[in-house]
Formats: sequence, structure tokens, C-alpha cells
Amino acid sequence: MDGVLNIYKHPGPTSHDIVDMARRALNMKKIGHAGTLDPLAEGVLILCIGKGTRLSDYLSELPKEYLAEITFGITTSTYDAEGEITSKCDKEVFEEEVREVLNEFVGEIEQVPPPSSAIRYKGKRLYEYAREGIPVEPPPRRVTIYSLELVDFNKAERKGIFRINCSKGTYIRALARDIGEKIGTGAYLSKLIRTRVGPFSAEEALPASELKRENSSVIKGKIMPLVDALPHFPLYMVDHKQAFRISTGAYLPIKRNLFPLGKYIRVVSPDRQLISIAKVEVKEGQFYLKPEKVFAYEW
Repeated sequence: MDGVLNIYKHPGPTSHDIVDMARRALNMKKIGHAGTLDPLAEGVLILCIGKGTRLSDYLSELPKEYLAEITFGITTSTYDAEGEITSKCDKEVFEEEVREVLNEFVGEIEQVPPPSSAIRYKGKRLYEYAREGIPVEPPPRRVTIYSLELVDFNKAERKGIFRINCSKGTYIRALARDIGEKIGTGAYLSKLIRTRVGPFSAEEALPASELKRENSSVIKGKIMPLVDALPHFPLYMVDHKQAFRISTGAYLPIKRNLFPLGKYIRVVSPDRQLISIAKVEVKEGQFYLKPEKVFAYEW
């Protein structure tokens, strides 16, 4: 059983808790997840099943879409609802001033990750420093906000709902912190829903509550085959002989190239088995498929 499973995680469990639920439901150990959702967050969580675990790096690179509720006038130690309140501000917040600052956060920006994140810094994860009470200032990281929209604003409660499309590595609670600082009141992330990861939407996700042994046939029916899990990579069909050759890790010469050099493509057999994730290279005028990941070919 190999593939990718789109799960809707509810608030409360960790991403690893969901993996454990899937392992028990499917009675198999080789299951992981691509990208993490914090315990308080809900929404799309991609599980990698069997050989699908070898695609997790590519799946983690997919852009994400979120709906985020940001509350102004309060800051917390973790920048979300889980932390302790660190400051309060009574300043009034207006919808117009929030809209005015959003463009400053669109595009490639530098973002300082939260102190309670899992990012490694000088050999330890940041949350380990936080638990030990050791203050650290991690270096900012380059992330990309593709779009940032204020969907709704409640002036009385000083809360805004934001739709965010962003790159891998973006911390939405850090974005909440930065918007709050820009407004001058401080802010924290009070609710977060991941509505999409690449082509995987919340509407099509299987609720995590369905991850039970008695639902195993339903779960198996929702597992996306390896060949379809990365639809943004162009597909290149090879014959059986070529499929066997590239499944051994060997370069495969091709007569002509229709793909951008250096970009990933899916190499697929005539019976739609995913054989390799590869790139096209050219040497002395000859095009080759250079495999980066290969999968056993069952012919």
C-alpha cells in the first residue's frame, strides 16, 4: 500500500498523533507526514503511505493556503493562543489601517521564527531553548507570501480573518506578530486553518476522526497513487525497457527534450507506475533523464 492521503486534522492532536492514528487504522508502520500543523491548528495534513514517504520532501515544498484569525491588542509568549500573555494594549484598531499595512508583507520577506518553533539553532530546536528559559535570537529566514487578504474584520473584538498563500517555512504566528507590531498594538494568532497544500484541499480531505480500523477500506480508497501525488511535475512516459533501466538509477538518454532543464519530472511506465523523480540534463548535445528518486519496477 503506497501513496498519499489528504487528512483534515482537527484542533488538539499533534501531527504525529494523526500519523499514529493512521498506522493503527491501516495496521502498518511506514507512514509519515509532509509538513507539520501545530496542535491548535486544523486543516489539511498530508500523510505519506509506504513508498509515499519518499515523496515527502517534494510534498513539503508545495505552497500553502491558510485562513488565520489574528487578535490585536494582546501578545503571547508563543505568538498564538497556547502561550502566556506577555502584553496588552487598549489602542483602537481600524480596518483601513490593517489593510494599508498588508502589502508590506507580500513578496519575499525576512521572517524571524517563533521562539517555540521546531527550527534547529546551534544544535538544538528553538522550543528546547524556550523550555529551558534560555533566550535566543534566531536569524531571520527568507520566506515568500504570495498573497495576503483581509477577509473580515471585527472592530469591537479587534479581530481580523486573513487568507494567506505562502511558501514552505512560513510561520503564520510570526506573521501575526509582525502585523501587530506594524499596527502598534501587538497581536497573536488566535485560530488557524490550513485550507490547501498545493492541489490538496480541505474540502476533499478525509476527517481524521475517520482514521479507525473499521474504516480501513474507506481509507484505502482515499489513498492517492504515487503517480498522481505530484501533479505539478510534468509526466514523461517511457517503455518497459526504459522503465527498468531508470529504476536501477541509471541515466536514460532521450531523443528530444520538451521540459525545462533542471526541473523535476515524473517518469512513468506504460502501466502508470511511478518509476522515478528525475531531471533532464544535457551533455555534449545529448539529453538525459537523471533520476533523483527511483522506485522498484514491477514488470
